[in-house]
Amino acid sequence: MNDWIVAHDATQGKKAYAIECLRCGEIQHVATPIDVTCYVAMGRAFEEMHQHCREPALAEARDEPN
Repeated sequence: MNDWIVAHDATQGKKAYAIECLRCGEIQHVATPIDVTCYVAMGRAFEEMHQHCREPALAEARDEPN
C-alpha cells in the first residue's frame, strides 16, 4: 500500500479493520468476519482509487488563487 493508505487493526474501535486514506480522509469500513482474500482485494481497490490523492497542504496551496 501507499504511505498514505492505512489498514487499521482490531484495536482502533470504530475504525477496526477499516482502510483509510490519510490524504483525503475517506474511510472504507469493513464488516467482519471477512475472508482474507476479500480484504486484500478491497485494499487493492481502495489503493487504486486513492493513488492520486494529494497531500492536504499541497492541495490547498494549488487551489488558492494568486
